[in-house]
Amino acid sequence: MIDVMATPASSAFRFALGAILTLSGAGVFSADAGAQELAEGEAEITTRAEVRIGLESGPGTNSAQLSEIGTSVGGALRSVRSCYDDLVAVNPTIHGSLRFLLVVQPRRFGVELRRDEVENEELVRCVTRALRAVSMDGLTPTKSAYVRLDFTNNAVDGVERTRARREVEDRVDVHQNSEGEFEASGGTANGMIRFTIESPREERTAAVQRGLRAAIPGLLDCRRKSSHRGSPAGVTRATILVSNRGRARARMTGTTVNSPRAERCLRRTLQRQRFEESARGRALVRVEFFDRR
Repeated sequence: MIDVMATPASSAFRFALGAILTLSGAGVFSADAGAQELAEGEAEITTRAEVRIGLESGPGTNSAQLSEIGTSVGGALRSVRSCYDDLVAVNPTIHGSLRFLLVVQPRRFGVELRRDEVENEELVRCVTRALRAVSMDGLTPTKSAYVRLDFTNNAVDGVERTRARREVEDRVDVHQNSEGEFEASGGTANGMIRFTIESPREERTAAVQRGLRAAIPGLLDCRRKSSHRGSPAGVTRATILVSNRGRARARMTGTTVNSPRAERCLRRTLQRQRFEESARGRALVRVEFFDRR
């Protein structure tokens, strides 16, 4: 096994390379790219990248010859890792596996890409150059090996979790009511505010619901103002018309909240909110305030 650790030193990296190689008919190496740390004041972001390399014998190549090829390939780990480090620093979502066929030639490896699960041309070019630069000293021509490189970093998991969470947050349960209109609802987790949207289009209803969900801080402020002289409980209704630019005009159509501030505050909140393009058009909005539970 070959382990390569890298830790930052100002803008440069210090490298330590220790190698223990064990190969039979197949082998696995790992190159741990270490941590890239950026700090400003007390804030710090750490990204840890890793490259793992696996080797398999090619046609007519025995375990001893594979071991020799593996020793040479191990010399490319630093360059391969550097290829990945540079790209991850810009785009941490890059990850996946590459598989190459390496054929020993008189002066350099013949390198042929067999499988690309990373789908990043810059990484493929950089790794190919690194493999072709490996020394051929002591290697028998025409012998070959398959090399698999697995690229991972801890930021990928964070990006994927964020994307998955966003997809869940963006998902809206829309249903059709008895009058054929599309409805969606939402509110606060503590049950103090509940809102319902109704429109003739499913996408519009979902988009307005997401807009109101983003406007919850403003709705909570309206509830607070409405409770200034008593209970904020009640229902306020409005018709909103969302323009092509995502701006809404709101016409209040009635309230049971015992505060003249409720309608004014809700109108301002609705008209300040910026909606998605798919929210364009007319929708009915019902906002209900509850007493503290």
